[in-house]
Amino acid sequence: MKKLLLSLFVLAGVASFASAEHLVMIATNDCHSAIDPNDDGTGGLLRRRVVIDSIRAAEAKAGNPTLLIDAGDQVQGSLYFTLYKGAVEYAAIDSLGYDLIILGNHEFDNGIPSTAAFYRNVRAPKICSNYDLDQTEMSGMFYPYIVRRFAGKRVAFIGINLNPDGKVSKSSYKGMLYNDAKQVACELSSFLKKSNIADYVVMVSHIGYNESNPNSPTDLQIAAASTDIDIIIGGDSHTFVDPAEPQRWQIANAAGRKIAVTQSGSHGRHVNIIDLDLGSGAVDYRSVDVNSRLDSRANADYPHFKAWLEPYRHEVDSLRSTIIGKCARFMVNRDRSDDGLSNWAADALFQIAPTLCGKADLAVINTGGLRQPLLEGDISEGRMIEIMPFNNNLTLVEISGADLIEALSQVADGGKAVVSKQVAGSYQKSGKRLNVKISGKKIDPKKTYRVITVDYVADGGDYLYAFTKGKRVWTDNVPFRHRIHDYIVGLNGKPVDAPAAQRIKVN
Repeated sequence: MKKLLLSLFVLAGVASFASAEHLVMIATNDCHSAIDPNDDGTGGLLRRRVVIDSIRAAEAKAGNPTLLIDAGDQVQGSLYFTLYKGAVEYAAIDSLGYDLIILGNHEFDNGIPSTAAFYRNVRAPKICSNYDLDQTEMSGMFYPYIVRRFAGKRVAFIGINLNPDGKVSKSSYKGMLYNDAKQVACELSSFLKKSNIADYVVMVSHIGYNESNPNSPTDLQIAAASTDIDIIIGGDSHTFVDPAEPQRWQIANAAGRKIAVTQSGSHGRHVNIIDLDLGSGAVDYRSVDVNSRLDSRANADYPHFKAWLEPYRHEVDSLRSTIIGKCARFMVNRDRSDDGLSNWAADALFQIAPTLCGKADLAVINTGGLRQPLLEGDISEGRMIEIMPFNNNLTLVEISGADLIEALSQVADGGKAVVSKQVAGSYQKSGKRLNVKISGKKIDPKKTYRVITVDYVADGGDYLYAFTKGKRVWTDNVPFRHRIHDYIVGLNGKPVDAPAAQRIKVN
């Protein structure tokens, strides 16, 4: 680790700024291609720009410098990314004037070469402290840390990312090596302070506030383990850490000192403001809602930006207006309290299987692969792409009953996937006991079962590692959303629907 830290020091960027008593950090995370407002009317790129520019103007008047920081996942989640592969989002990073960005896991969705091609033209400084990218096309694009000087104080920024194993398709991060997030965060922040390089350390992270990815620590865990991190600007878990709840953002570190742990939710609904008093080290934390009250300024102040965006929006609007079917009710994946959307998707896979690869015994779909809700009424082609934006392909896996029991236990335990209606039963979480039946029969450990799923799950994605013990006997050659599209069209107007109830009840 000492050798690594010494090499990091040589590579790090250092810059000075004018005197000021406060450094104001404007923070976003997990914007997920939310160029247009979300279904609930919140967010929107132009509105977000109004907020950012307003904060900058107010702080400049007060004599305070600002830094605009993003904690990852600028991309993936709307038609803009599916159609244009990042051209809109990565251009917007520089248009909004980001001063510092880090990777999110979805920056890998189209593979490292694709992201690297965009990043070569992104002017915003990029930091990454715990990924080794030397053997990839991203080599040399990232600082391991950056130091900025304000009013005689040096503020260091480090970038900490999650373990991609089980979270990102292996082919998408080929050549990249992961270093333990907690170890790097704690040792690098200590090195920066003890070597008299920094007075304050800000960790910008994409690991999650308190939702544990099994192979990665959380922001809260790193905060509790560290002694030299002063502020955490986080992402990944889509958590809105409300400034009105100090018990959630003022977290004791290993020395008992309270540090700020922040996150702005997702999809551009909030913009966070983290104000560091450079003299005392005190932190003030605020958040601004991004909603329709900003529309008049958004429309008036940025005509050139709107004109640039218009050709992209035209194709997006065309797909959103092409109707392919009907939905009986609002369906969403919501923290296991409503599995209606994913239940429907799993049932659809089961019904599609016979025409493609022969009859299956059950279907499994990961809930993270369904990114938007289905609204009651018309289903547009654009909405289906937004729900299923990933280029995952259907895969038929033959797996022993013994391994299937383990796989379904992982499905129930992690809550990151659901099963088709052929499966029913319960899972005892405390004792790790699965008691389910498939088509009314207990699972026979010695029997071979046929499971229709997507290649991401078959590869052990979302930590469903037991599925890798099966044998892949067929894989489709087109993204599975195209099969779902044809399935809906084939219903000839019959509304899609599925119950919200869990099929494997977790006790």
